[in-house]
Amino acid sequence: MADQHTRVYIADSKVSWIAAEILRSNGNTIDVQTFPDPSEENLDDHPQTPTQRTVAKDSVCLQNALPDEGCEDMVNLNYLHEAAILYNLKARFHGGLPYTYTGPICIAVNPYTWLDIYNPTVQDQYLDTSKLTELPPHVYAVSARAFHHMKTTGHNQSILVSGESGAGKTETTKILMSHLATAGDRDAHNKELTLNIVERVLQSNPLMESFGNATTSRNDNSSRFGKFSELQFNADYELVGARCNTYLLEKSRVSTHGKGERNYHIFYQLLAAPQEFRDRVELPDADPTAFPFLRGVAGDDGNALKESDADFFERTLKGLTTLGISESVFGVVAAILHLGRVDFKGGDQAAMVAGAETVAAISKLLGLDAQDFEQSLCTRQMSAGLDTYTVREKTVYNSSIVILLKIWTFVLIRQIYRSILMNVVPHTMDQATNARTALGVALYSKLFDWLVTHVNASTTSKMHVAQRICILDIFGFEIFDANSFEQLCINYANEKLQQKFTQDVFKSIQVEYEEEGIPWTKIEFADNMNVLELIEGRFGLLALLNEECMRPKGSDVAFTNKLSAHYNDNDRFELPRLKRNCFTILHYAGQVVYETSGFLVKNTDMLQRDTVLLLNRSTSPFVLSLFPQAEKPVTNRLKRSNSILGDSVGTQFKSQLNALMEDIRRTHVQYVRCIKPNATKSDTLFSKSSVTSQLQCAGVVEAVKISRSAFPNRLTQDHCLDRFQMLAPSHSVDACDVFLGQMLPPTDYQLGKTRVFFRAARIRQAVLKMQCLGRGFIAKKGYARLLVQAKEEAKLENQIQRLKDRLREEKARNEQLQRRSSMMLDAPGLDQELEGASGMIDQLRSEMALLKESNAALKAHNATLKKEKDHMERGAYVNGASFTAANHRAIKLQEEVEFLKLAHVRIKDTHKTLRLQSAQGVDTIRHLQHELHQVVCERNALQLGLVNLQNHVQTLDADNHELTTVNARLRVILRQDPVLNRKSRDEVAGLMKTVRHAQEARKPPSSSVPHSLASSSSSSSAAALSMPQLLPEVASILLPKVPRTKNPAQRVIHVVAAPEGPVSGIRQPKGADGALAFPGKVMGMEPNTDDDDVKFRITLLDEEKEVQPPLPTQPSAMKLPLPPPTNVAPF
Repeated sequence: MADQHTRVYIADSKVSWIAAEILRSNGNTIDVQTFPDPSEENLDDHPQTPTQRTVAKDSVCLQNALPDEGCEDMVNLNYLHEAAILYNLKARFHGGLPYTYTGPICIAVNPYTWLDIYNPTVQDQYLDTSKLTELPPHVYAVSARAFHHMKTTGHNQSILVSGESGAGKTETTKILMSHLATAGDRDAHNKELTLNIVERVLQSNPLMESFGNATTSRNDNSSRFGKFSELQFNADYELVGARCNTYLLEKSRVSTHGKGERNYHIFYQLLAAPQEFRDRVELPDADPTAFPFLRGVAGDDGNALKESDADFFERTLKGLTTLGISESVFGVVAAILHLGRVDFKGGDQAAMVAGAETVAAISKLLGLDAQDFEQSLCTRQMSAGLDTYTVREKTVYNSSIVILLKIWTFVLIRQIYRSILMNVVPHTMDQATNARTALGVALYSKLFDWLVTHVNASTTSKMHVAQRICILDIFGFEIFDANSFEQLCINYANEKLQQKFTQDVFKSIQVEYEEEGIPWTKIEFADNMNVLELIEGRFGLLALLNEECMRPKGSDVAFTNKLSAHYNDNDRFELPRLKRNCFTILHYAGQVVYETSGFLVKNTDMLQRDTVLLLNRSTSPFVLSLFPQAEKPVTNRLKRSNSILGDSVGTQFKSQLNALMEDIRRTHVQYVRCIKPNATKSDTLFSKSSVTSQLQCAGVVEAVKISRSAFPNRLTQDHCLDRFQMLAPSHSVDACDVFLGQMLPPTDYQLGKTRVFFRAARIRQAVLKMQCLGRGFIAKKGYARLLVQAKEEAKLENQIQRLKDRLREEKARNEQLQRRSSMMLDAPGLDQELEGASGMIDQLRSEMALLKESNAALKAHNATLKKEKDHMERGAYVNGASFTAANHRAIKLQEEVEFLKLAHVRIKDTHKTLRLQSAQGVDTIRHLQHELHQVVCERNALQLGLVNLQNHVQTLDADNHELTTVNARLRVILRQDPVLNRKSRDEVAGLMKTVRHAQEARKPPSSSVPHSLASSSSSSSAAALSMPQLLPEVASILLPKVPRTKNPAQRVIHVVAAPEGPVSGIRQPKGADGALAFPGKVMGMEPNTDDDDVKFRITLLDEEKEVQPPLPTQPSAMKLPLPPPTNVAPF
């Protein structure tokens, strides 16, 4: 590592890690030269010129040799450390590649620009899970794996998207939902219904963003509430609906927000609406600075309207229309804006409303009486009896009156007593302002809850929901200059999610490996369980806050003191020395200082009783629907023991989080970790220190290490043996280890007590290897058959060419015969001899017909043998069981082959005998020269034969064309599908059958083609022949030479047929009966290499004998009765 010019990373206190190069080694130290980084967000912290430093040798980290686009899966990094992960993410960020894998976890670095990697084409590519390993990292792969896992296992799925504010969680969630909606729509039966559902689901996202998102110092579209979206699928995995649960809306943002931030988007969208629309909601003024709730701090110019606000308003209107929600919501939004403009006068005395026009506008929008509304802001009612005193949001019970009221039993006296004791207490200006603000916050909170309910009602499926895929988009970890109760709840939620991640990625894996006895290196990781115990424990921070809220004189200061007394010795808790009413919690993402001012008020979140009663008298049905509890009679009785504890914001949020974690626990979880590259929202800058902090908080480095050393794929031992039983010698654990050792290296799997553990993708690689070997064997076998078929086609083409040459010769000889016949037209006595010759020709034609019949029988027998061969081949390949019968059949077929060879010899002898007999007939015809007039008849017969031969040539040409087409098709199939799948094998089998039929039909028997005519010297010499000399020449042309034998009726006809293709090289199956005795003869017969002809014997019986159709003892030896030749007496 200390070699000169070695690239390394060195630690830096300001930017975490700097790339450098070793110059020289000095014992335990080395001199390095750093490289500038123009993309660093904090340029002042990173040296922009090459500088030399001396560092400890053991403090540097080696660099990886990476391509420009970095490493797609950081588990594959050669040198695995924090700096390598940081610079790999940096390289991919600058290359426009925001996604990187760390094993099963997807790291998403916010690119701060829209990339063209989210189009429908890319969505469809990632829906094919078999090709995910071939595609670059993408968040679509996470949603595709979740959808595929839901279909294959039937388990509900969850995708947890986490990261700090501004890291891109909301956009990632929308991308995931869009992809899953596409996946559920692709195979839908009712496309129109499914498209409507998908549109509703996708339109709900911008609507929720308008009312729940705002611009913060870290994020232009920050979610100010937590959202757990649930996509619903039926039994056919079609998207049928969606629903979302929301958590902890940031209510305080309605009235106040920090510098550089904005209120919720909907307020600015409404002010950017057309003038006609704003007039309907009493908003003629479109200047945000005219509304105190939008004004922010003095000198803040971040609240001006943006050009996009008008476009987003149209998008919000479209979403409301799609989901069937009334535009009455904008009236309440306008009323909240007007509430911020209500001013008061009167000082510390009784407050009074300063402007009547604003009160009138609010009363009109909310359907209230203006005088009652003004009184509810400026006064409050304080009652005695069974009721409570509500003064400055503290509850004091009058125990003496409670005792007296137990005596009073008459309702009338009680009502009179209450009316007498009822007092109206005026508000000061501060109290009136607080009442106004509380009303605005309550209206917006109720409006948001109402909107969520109606969105769910519009998108939730009315049908049966079989499976669910849930996506969690919750506020990221927040650290501001001033952190209050809202930040505590947000960070508490992030602590819960971090604990879930720790449990899934670290704890559960280590516990499982220890139980199974798997040897591995233990990974150290940060556990935040003590932080959760500090916040939500039995005597935790929330419990103490609830206790202080229940005290009559509880205060924020007393709450701070109580925390100091309880957690003074807690490692995760501190009290700042220079700040009062503050405390510090050391979260997993860093320490946060919380100001306790307002903690009790925000935790109780109580609305004044007079305001609730006022809203109950509203004439607007929409306003009444926002406060359904106000429709019932409101009493002031409050049970001390459970009311505050049960209704506090902290307790409700804790219950919601616990229920959320339980829902997630029942699902199969996948993680997306979002990283914020810089604080300026730039698409080119990269803050190494900030990203390093996020990686440390997210536990990415530890996750990469555990993914590298872990075995994510596992099978039970029984399942493994069942799945690979053909490879296992027996059904035992030792057998499992034996065949796995043959398939995989020992480092790729571990055998536990009950399970077999595999490294990532090793099972798939082993299965693909086996499939490749099997398909390669099948392809080689098919290729060998195609080669044999090509040889057979070449032989057939040669035979066709020989037949064509033969026909041309016969045509020339026929013409020569016609010229000679013309010279003998006047010769006497030729008719009788030609009639004899005609009889001989008829006899030969009948013999040819019988030979054709025998040829057809041989074809049928060959087809039967082919079927038996195919049957035996399929049986041998499929089961590989009991091949004894196949051996017997092979032996029997071999005997048949030997019998056929003997038949061939006999047929050949018979053929010679026929040729001798034909020669004797020619000698007889030579004595018939005086019957010259019959030559004319023979000439006509020869002309007819010529026509038939020409037709036969045309038939052969057509067959040759068909064979050429089949050959071309076979070559195309071989090129397109070298592995010959089932469909291709069926087509090839059909083509091969066509070839065999055409080949067998083209094999004319020897007798079907006339023998070669003897050539003559010349036309002049032929003319000089005498009549007795010319007739033998004519007979020699018409009839073959057949020598006389003892039995002239015995003839042997030589039939030539192309052999079947060899089938040697077929897989040697192994079954219960062992290997085959003759493997080369199981699927067919190997032809004799010396003689490619298949010979058959056909015996012709004597005319005097009774013709009996013989019963052949072998299928291929066939005897056909043929009439004997006509004996012609010599002239």
